[in-house]
Amino acid sequence: QPPPSYGSSGKLVHQLEPSPSVQRAAVDYFNTAGAVVVNEHPEHTQPHVNIPNSANIPRGNNNSMTPKNGGTLGRMTSVSRINEFQKASGFRALNQNYDANETDPNFLTKWSKPDPQHKQPLPSAFVIRIIVIINIGVSVAYMYWRINNTITNIEGYFFGFTWAPVQIWGWIFYAVECCLIIAIWIGHTQRLFAVTRPKINMDMLVREDDSVGYNSRVAILLPTNGETLEIVMKALLGNLSLRNWDTTIERCASQRIIILDEKRRKGVLNICAAVYALATILRHPNVISILQAEGVQAITSKGFYDWWKTGGGYARKHLYNDHFLNQACRLLEYMEEETSNEAVALSVFGLEELPAGVKGKHEVSRTNKKTTQASANSMLQAMNVGNVNIEPGYVQTFNTNVALPTLIYYTRRDCGTPKVSPKAGNMNAAIFSLDYPDMPPLIGNSTIVVVNDCRHQLQPEFLQRTVPYFFELDGEQKKYRWAPVAFVQTPQRFDTTKMAHDPLGNHAAVQYDIINHGKDGIGAVSSSGQGSLWRVAALKGVDATGKTYADPSHRGLIGHKLGFRSEMLIEDTHTSIDMFRHGWTSRYVNEPGEHLSMCTHQPNNINWRIKQVLR
Repeated sequence: QPPPSYGSSGKLVHQLEPSPSVQRAAVDYFNTAGAVVVNEHPEHTQPHVNIPNSANIPRGNNNSMTPKNGGTLGRMTSVSRINEFQKASGFRALNQNYDANETDPNFLTKWSKPDPQHKQPLPSAFVIRIIVIINIGVSVAYMYWRINNTITNIEGYFFGFTWAPVQIWGWIFYAVECCLIIAIWIGHTQRLFAVTRPKINMDMLVREDDSVGYNSRVAILLPTNGETLEIVMKALLGNLSLRNWDTTIERCASQRIIILDEKRRKGVLNICAAVYALATILRHPNVISILQAEGVQAITSKGFYDWWKTGGGYARKHLYNDHFLNQACRLLEYMEEETSNEAVALSVFGLEELPAGVKGKHEVSRTNKKTTQASANSMLQAMNVGNVNIEPGYVQTFNTNVALPTLIYYTRRDCGTPKVSPKAGNMNAAIFSLDYPDMPPLIGNSTIVVVNDCRHQLQPEFLQRTVPYFFELDGEQKKYRWAPVAFVQTPQRFDTTKMAHDPLGNHAAVQYDIINHGKDGIGAVSSSGQGSLWRVAALKGVDATGKTYADPSHRGLIGHKLGFRSEMLIEDTHTSIDMFRHGWTSRYVNEPGEHLSMCTHQPNNINWRIKQVLR
């Protein structure tokens, strides 16, 4: 066990809460007096199970066995029931006396589990270190040569003044060279410990221990400050299309999407309602069958959007004449109208050339506008957003489908504050109950929050590939627990088809593909905001040992010692550095060729790019 340091909840901060299935499985499958301890130590990952020694139990009928020492087993289980317990607890049924591949439901033992914290140096690490040593040696030799063979040999005075020797300029240039060389050495240190981590997803960990899935309750923060409705819509479609894992509880309770609207726009609320309604309709068996017949790979909101984008909604829906498919298509038509620019009525789906025999976009809008608008309005009315006036502090929750994440629209009362970093203040309003102190925070009991800028669309495998790196195996390699990781960072990716060769440097390839890999070796990757996942306990004033260094109920500390730091414009970097001060580390997830998020609205001119860099 880690040192007895407790967080504000009184539990060891690194231990997982036991999932309901672990407790049920232990009681059900090992109903033996004294064999199971359930819930006496809630900070433990799983109940303790005392497995009887195989030498004391003769082989025979699995359902009735008596140990030689006279003790009795209240229940011996079948293979199917043991397999269920195996999935819930991370133990494996194995015959210890015979062939290791032969399954015997009477004996349980531990087998190898994937370790997200395992790392190994990159193949080029040795070469990099040799280059660094050579560079340091050459630099020292050069500086020695500069002093003894150039600077000291300079003679003469400026304008004949003895108090102004020319040699002083040599020393000034020498000081500049020293600063440059030190900067080069610092740059080298960022590459010395480049590592690679195993490619692990949440399904792999949950198969070993479903307490990992139960403890991984995620809230996605989607701050918006005037971005176009098209950008907001694409971000929401990506969030509702993320692939989840088995959490033993409904998805609406394990995952939340919170859109934080600083501008209090009714259009954003309407888009939220329409996207959630679309995701609900797409779960209907009729729609699933049609999309499978159409060859849609991912039957999600994003997959349906892509099918529609290529003309499927216009050209194909009439072949089926299905009520639910027509509703989904009308919702997209409605969102198209909402997100279209009033000055230039172009389709947001980029349909420059519609399929043969299909009416043009404007003609379709004229003939079906009333039907589409009426259908969409009726759905919005049913979701209680039809005639809503958005006031400061307005909250709207969409959670009618337990198989979908809970979607929350929220606009805080003090929008635009603090002036230094309003984005940090916006996200802190969701993590802490600032507007409604007597109510639970918007993130609920989430243990991880994701920062998703509206301009970036998360890809379906985003959570599957990033959440595992918050966990580690204990010293005995038997149980998973929280690792001392405050946040996990992913690279920002941009569409190369829109701007070939990246002339504006949006990709920041040196930062994301070289430097961050080196920092990851010592757990010191700094956050770049978008695509980062944060441990809620770390944001609420708990250090890496589990001790509370700031009271989360103290509102004056929010933005300074609690939550995202709002004392600087770049709240992400400031917060990550503060986490390092309190003993936390970070992880970096970047597999070659893997894009976990994609920018949908990237800088495309010099002015925009310079403004972003100088920020």
